[in-house]
Amino acid sequence: SPYPKLEADGITTELTAVAEPQPGWNKIKLVIGDVADGVLDSWVLLEKESFSCIKKTESPSNKPTQIPGSKPTTEYPTVPEIVLLPASSEPTTSPTVISLAKPSSKPTDDPTVTVTNEPTSSPSLIPTSKPTIKPTKIPTAFPTPEPTSLPSHKPTVTPTKKPTEEPTVNPTEKPSSSPSWSPTYRPTHKPTETPTESPSSSPTESPTPRPSLTPTSTPSMSSQPSWPYPCGILPCDRASDLRELYSAISDPVLFENPASPQSLALDWIINHDSMAVCPNDPNTCHTIQRYVLAVFYFSTQGYQWSSCSAPKDYMCEEEISKANEKCNRTVTAHYANDRVGINESKAWLTPGHECDWGGLACHGENEPEVAFCLDQIDFEANGIAGVIPDEIAQLETMRYLYLEKGELGGSIPSTIGELKNLKVIDLDFNSLTGTIPENLYELSSLRQLDLNNNQLTGTLSSRVGLLSNLSVIQVDNNKLTGTIPSELGQLKQLAVGFFSYNNFTGLVDEGICELREPEGNLGMLQVDCVGENPEVECQCCSSCRQPEETGGSLRKLVEN
Repeated sequence: SPYPKLEADGITTELTAVAEPQPGWNKIKLVIGDVADGVLDSWVLLEKESFSCIKKTESPSNKPTQIPGSKPTTEYPTVPEIVLLPASSEPTTSPTVISLAKPSSKPTDDPTVTVTNEPTSSPSLIPTSKPTIKPTKIPTAFPTPEPTSLPSHKPTVTPTKKPTEEPTVNPTEKPSSSPSWSPTYRPTHKPTETPTESPSSSPTESPTPRPSLTPTSTPSMSSQPSWPYPCGILPCDRASDLRELYSAISDPVLFENPASPQSLALDWIINHDSMAVCPNDPNTCHTIQRYVLAVFYFSTQGYQWSSCSAPKDYMCEEEISKANEKCNRTVTAHYANDRVGINESKAWLTPGHECDWGGLACHGENEPEVAFCLDQIDFEANGIAGVIPDEIAQLETMRYLYLEKGELGGSIPSTIGELKNLKVIDLDFNSLTGTIPENLYELSSLRQLDLNNNQLTGTLSSRVGLLSNLSVIQVDNNKLTGTIPSELGQLKQLAVGFFSYNNFTGLVDEGICELREPEGNLGMLQVDCVGENPEVECQCCSSCRQPEETGGSLRKLVEN
């Protein structure tokens, strides 16, 4: 038939069909094909009573005569008139009649009973009892009782009662009651009530209400492999980033010497520490102090300590247990008895948090800004040797440093003056040399300074008067020279001052004597004032270097 209204693809056109109905016909199947490819493109079934036939007798026959005329007729043969009836209010048991002129733009209110081969362009308000062979491009308002054989491109607003065999491309807004056989490409905002048999390529924003009974037996279907490395980066990148981070703390040249404490500490952090600290860890206190404590361990010859030395094999559980059994060092209790690690005593460089290593204590969770940051190192008579590393200055939250009765050599690092929170420095009975660092006198919080029984030289600076909270100073049994500074008289909290067995000369200032009891707090003042021509003249001293009053640990004078 002619195509007078044929237009571009996607636009409905009006076609005229020619047919010769036979008696008893009650259905007409109208097929629309394409001359170009001969493929059936569409068809419609016209039901009985939806059309009528009108017999036209005067028109030419739609069949040729036995002998054709000399000329063809100029008129087209008449066709039965097809009259489409209005759609019924209730759905039929067969597919709905569709007008040849223009299809409906919306589906019927109720679905058809028979499954169609192709989905409607828009979803029905109520789903069909059985799904279409192919999913609809737009999801239905409510899910079908059973899933489609293939997943839809977009999930339904509410999930199906049963999961599809394959996941949808996008996850459903709400989780289904059971997991899909395979994970979705992207997780739902909320997890399913029960976990999937296989993990999704990305985690959900919230955990499942209950954990899986056993770990998954197969990996996720993601094309990306699961990430086996800590910190979310490749091991080489982690090593490079950590080295760069610690280069701001230690001289990078030291990393080139495999025997240096800094190089040994870096190697342990990167290759042997099961804690696997991350260079981008927001808890920088943990990342920094773990490295600094490792440097401290190697710098003070931790492998020769009396107790709490690291295991011979960092990764061997048996060796770790042996090392822990040989570690029994808890810290001196101060007022903050809720601190972390005060009751723990594990060997150094073992798995777990460094706050649990023997001789250490960290701030507790009652101090959230510094929680788990180092507060105390306590190693009295533990065979500690070597030197105190400069990196100790990075332990900014430390308040108590007890390293007495060891074999420490070298000088007191000048960086110790950067520890502004220090209340106690107890380094007596070691073999320290050199002078007392000038910036040590800037520690305004310092209450106890024990440097006795070492080999310190130089003078006691007049800047000692800046230590306004100092209550104990012991510098006896050294090689100090000069005079006892009069600025000590500014220390109103001073209770103990031992200066004997040095090379001090001169006179103890009257301002210092004014600190003596009963007017002041200075209960014990000892200098080299013995004999007719004493090295130091003192009119108010409690003793002149009597052995029973010399040196010793007075840590209990500092209660907090």
